[in-house]
Amino acid sequence: MSQENQDAGELSLSDALALAIHVQRRGELDAAEELYRRVLAVWPDCPDALHFSGLLAFQRGNAGQAILLIEKSVALAPEHADFWNNFGNVLKAQGRKPDSTAAYLRAIELRPQFADAHNNLGVMASQQGDFAGAAEAYQKAIAINPRHAAAHLNLGSAFARLDMLDDAVAAYDTATRLNPMNPEAYGRLGQIFWRQGKLKEATDAIVRNTEMSQGDPMAFVILAGIFYEQGRIDESIEAYQKAVEIDPKDGYSNRLLGMTLVVHGRSAEAHEVWKKWRDADPENPVPRHLLEVGSDDKVPARAADDFVVRVFDGFAESFDTKLRDLEYRAPDLVAEALRSAVSEPAAALDILDAGCGTGLCGPLLRPFARLLDGVDLSPAMLEKAKARGGYDSLAAGELTAFMHGRRDAYNAIISADTLCYFGQLDAVFSAAASALREGGHFIFTVETTPPSAGAAKCTLEHTGRYTHTEEYVRSALAATGLNVVQLSCTTLRLEYFRPVAGMVVAARKAGKSAAA
Repeated sequence: MSQENQDAGELSLSDALALAIHVQRRGELDAAEELYRRVLAVWPDCPDALHFSGLLAFQRGNAGQAILLIEKSVALAPEHADFWNNFGNVLKAQGRKPDSTAAYLRAIELRPQFADAHNNLGVMASQQGDFAGAAEAYQKAIAINPRHAAAHLNLGSAFARLDMLDDAVAAYDTATRLNPMNPEAYGRLGQIFWRQGKLKEATDAIVRNTEMSQGDPMAFVILAGIFYEQGRIDESIEAYQKAVEIDPKDGYSNRLLGMTLVVHGRSAEAHEVWKKWRDADPENPVPRHLLEVGSDDKVPARAADDFVVRVFDGFAESFDTKLRDLEYRAPDLVAEALRSAVSEPAAALDILDAGCGTGLCGPLLRPFARLLDGVDLSPAMLEKAKARGGYDSLAAGELTAFMHGRRDAYNAIISADTLCYFGQLDAVFSAAASALREGGHFIFTVETTPPSAGAAKCTLEHTGRYTHTEEYVRSALAATGLNVVQLSCTTLRLEYFRPVAGMVVAARKAGKSAAA
């Protein structure tokens, strides 16, 4: 009698294995685990039992055990394409991107017409920023299986990242037709319509999304934004309130609800929103910071480190896209100011990007730099900057302390949209002066204090950022031995569809030359 036909209790091995897989798919994990145990007790090298036991371990959150079992199953059955595809899924969930990609490629090598593996390969390419490669993989999956709804959905997202909006709409529309009950497809379609300025279509799609997915706060946040752009302010506020009701700790909806109320003269209500947010999530520094908004001497000297880290770690994944939508100009403005200060780039300067974020300034500063360092508080942002490339070193830390520790190290210090998280500028200006060599340049942006602030030299706004007066910026620079060479007033970006007024400042330390 073969091993497959030996008894395992009252069932043959093959029957026990088939039953285990069946009950596992029904979610009866304890019963499945017992059946796999019985099979493996008789046949320890059964590839299917090892593989599906690994998937079961993964379902239960034991990723280490899952990988060991599935790794053994693919070693025993190396020509099994489905095993490799599942192995890729488990590796992907563990963040092992190269290994996951290799597993999907192996599955495709074994079965070139494997639609799921092509789709999964596209997901990996997308996660690594290769949206053109991702689109190609999704299209291969669709060519094999035109009814692969997930591939159409993913293709739409790849097209959206490539700014191929009409193609994205077509892909999402196909996804909704193939799976009319998937709220995510309507949500993504609505966002593309919004980007195209098709507000009625966007509203219809997002409303469909919210009707199908009552527990998704982000759907209501998006709906609130669309209502706001149409001037439907009360409906926008109601949508934000619904998002907060779904998840009282959700930072995005709480923050935007409060900002909307403040912009429309309802500051007391905004403070109540932020108080409830603080009470719901007492360890979160963001609501604590927003509750300090004011314009008197109680304003904290700068945003707390934990606030900055929490905000920007949370924004890291979508930061570049959001700033593009807000017509963000600060990197280009500071790079142009550096060009005006030192003439044409000659790769001769030692430069610090102070508050480098995801590295948006890196490609603009690199032509000027012999050495380009970056520093930022947010580890998640630094990961994005590292992936973007162009820096000689990246450090996680508070930029004032970082600069104090590097006396006479740089010919230029650039800070785009970072000093808006400092109220009192004296300490950071002093640190910059100490880190600059003679003749070195300090170029930065700040937001401009509105006339309504009266005599205050800086204010903490409802956005959680500080604004400053030109008089204060000039006097604080002069006190540290930095002389203003150029100061221009401009629009830094849009916020809530309104221009954010700011200053681009170029200051210089006394001395003969900024050349290295």
